[in-house]
Amino acid sequence: NRKAKNDNRYEIFLKEIGMFQAKCDHQKLDALLNNKLSFPINLLPEAEWLSIIRNKDLGVLDINKLIKIIPKNTTKEIKQIKRFLQILKTPKVVTKSKCWEC
Repeated sequence: NRKAKNDNRYEIFLKEIGMFQAKCDHQKLDALLNNKLSFPINLLPEAEWLSIIRNKDLGVLDINKLIKIIPKNTTKEIKQIKRFLQILKTPKVVTKSKCWEC
């Protein structure tokens, strides 16, 4: 009985993820940042995370919010997304390149 319940819930989550994927990237980011997901964040596919992150110019505050909503116990792929977000958050050091013509 428990397995049937879990299978049913998983099917419902898959439908909700499909509806989430139909939204534009701005709406997806807003849903993530405001915790408006109707399914566990761990079920969100890695490709969906990447499209949200890459297609939107994220500020440091948004990146911090995304890092905080990712649970510690999650899939390996989502942990990689979290590491990627932490890299995005760190300031880049700009170095001057030498001018070969001078």
